[in-house]
Amino acid sequence: MGRATVTTPDGHKVPCYDLERTVCDIVRSRSKIDLQVFSAALQSYVRRGDKQLDLLDSYAKELGIRGVVGQYLAVLL
Repeated sequence: MGRATVTTPDGHKVPCYDLERTVCDIVRSRSKIDLQVFSAALQSYVRRGDKQLDLLDSYAKELGIRGVVGQYLAVLL
């Protein structure tokens, strides 16, 4: 879920997670992340023009954190 491949500046392809999966992982790990880093990450996501809120909601539902993600986004959106 959320796997992607990106190309590094050197031209190598490396696996990673897409933006929405990363946001879910940040929310799931919120108790282990500095509050300022957590807040900055969510604010950065909300400001992005390429965010996919439907995809984020789908991932959050699958990971069992839909309510938590919804609460944070309701405050930021």
